[in-house]
Amino acid sequence: MPLKIPTSLLLAFLLAAVLTFGGAVQAQPALAQAKVLVGHEGEVQKNEHGLGVALDPKGGLMGVAYRHYFGNIAIQVDALPLYADRGDYLAMFLGVQAVNYALVWSGTGRSSMLPATTALRLTGGLSVRAERDQGASTIEVPQANCRTQACKDIANAKPKITYMGSAAAGFGFEFGAIQRSGFSLAADLMMTVLWDDVGFYAAYPLPYATLMYSW
Repeated sequence: MPLKIPTSLLLAFLLAAVLTFGGAVQAQPALAQAKVLVGHEGEVQKNEHGLGVALDPKGGLMGVAYRHYFGNIAIQVDALPLYADRGDYLAMFLGVQAVNYALVWSGTGRSSMLPATTALRLTGGLSVRAERDQGASTIEVPQANCRTQACKDIANAKPKITYMGSAAAGFGFEFGAIQRSGFSLAADLMMTVLWDDVGFYAAYPLPYATLMYSW
């Protein structure tokens, strides 16, 4: 069954983003003094690399994240291998995102690890999740001492590998060290289309989050 995201959760996510964004702007003495920047100019963006963790509720754009900055554009790769139940469960999450920093409000506090900087980001990504669960099989050998060809085929059958792919696009906000070394936290809301090895699975908006250290 497709994952159902409660409407109240989505509304709370949007409200929190708007309130946080509004508070970051109001914290500046004035919008003109906050030095509103359209994207990143070469003399503004000091970061080149980023390393952190990414999370989404459906898998794919999650795990250890590496980000490379190209001015006001960033490319982020997320990967997470999972090994459980002594190898009965294996999974691989792999995704790539493109981020465009459309607007950056650059505040003061350059001596702190979390400066008063806020960015409006437009982002999109592709991901794939592959899973193999040996324990999920419901087919069992009828008898422990069964030696028929059918029983041998069941006993030697390899577990099925399932796939889930996704394509997502949306917007969000990033707070923290966006233009220089330090930590930043990003929260996005992206319309996500999912499909599996059978076909189309579902489509709905999903929240995404990334904690990143950039330098």
